[in-house]
Amino acid sequence: MTLRWLRILVGLAIASALTWLLLEDFDWRVLGAALSAASGWWLLTALLALTAGCVCRVLRWQYMLKARNPTLQALECAGPFLAGLALNNVLPLRLGDAIRVFAFGRRLNVPVGYVFGTVALERVLDLFTVATLLALGLDALPDDIVPLPLARTADWALASALLVILATLGCAPMLKRRAACFSAATSAESPPRSRLLRLHEQAGHLAGALAAIGQPRMMARLLALSALVWVCESAVVAATAIAIGVALPLPGAWFSAACGTLATLLPGAPGHIGTFDYFMALGLELFGVKTDSAIALTLLAHAVFWLPITVAGLAWLALRHGNSGYHDHHGPAADTFRGSE
Repeated sequence: MTLRWLRILVGLAIASALTWLLLEDFDWRVLGAALSAASGWWLLTALLALTAGCVCRVLRWQYMLKARNPTLQALECAGPFLAGLALNNVLPLRLGDAIRVFAFGRRLNVPVGYVFGTVALERVLDLFTVATLLALGLDALPDDIVPLPLARTADWALASALLVILATLGCAPMLKRRAACFSAATSAESPPRSRLLRLHEQAGHLAGALAAIGQPRMMARLLALSALVWVCESAVVAATAIAIGVALPLPGAWFSAACGTLATLLPGAPGHIGTFDYFMALGLELFGVKTDSAIALTLLAHAVFWLPITVAGLAWLALRHGNSGYHDHHGPAADTFRGSE
């Protein structure tokens, strides 16, 4: 059994166990009643907040990619970005991220190594922002009900993400020099290029991405966009709660969303089914939401996060697949490892 299949099986086992624990005693009539009485206007507000969050995510990615390709427009980034999220929702091992890196780099005229650097930095920025929200939510809770493991997890996540951000900022000048050295070394070689040389070239592009993104002004803008992303995604939870009549204080919205999102670091099923739901429901209960209402809100909020993005991303992929020029231009992922140059 390969390591990849072992990771998939472990993830499915964890997701199944958490789903069973979450739904074992759940009264499904609570969800039915919530859906039948849900306010369409507030659900629409949740969808608008989700859309705003996706726009901020696309703009953040475009801003990073424009350091390499200044002509790149937001609409050009939107399709590949949504497709990557959609594939993450239906495929294991975050394969959507890998496909976004290897299959769409050439379409965006950005080298694979550079795209990989932007996706890695996205994860760090999200981790930093979510850990900050979690820490703020913990501060809003009474000290006697804050689980110690949760507090330690928030501290660890915040410290780890901050360390990576500071390291990227501090190492930006050195990374810029290394990228120049990689570029000079690869340009001196004559074709045909070996696989090792291609790896060397993509490492140079990765160093170039981290050097460009690690500039203080760039990082400040990226952090601001990341904050907007999570303000919007917390608004999704808050609007969904209002739609089904669940009384939830504002700190509870961002805290529960942060709990569910941090849980996606665990191995799990595609779309974070089980892991996201179990821990988001726990976060809601800490803010006084009754268990069945917390589960109903979690399931509905997860559907709001999952369904529109998955449909939009897969629809974009289907449209692009129907374009023979696109299909011919983009071969297997391994072929795109040659980069865009």
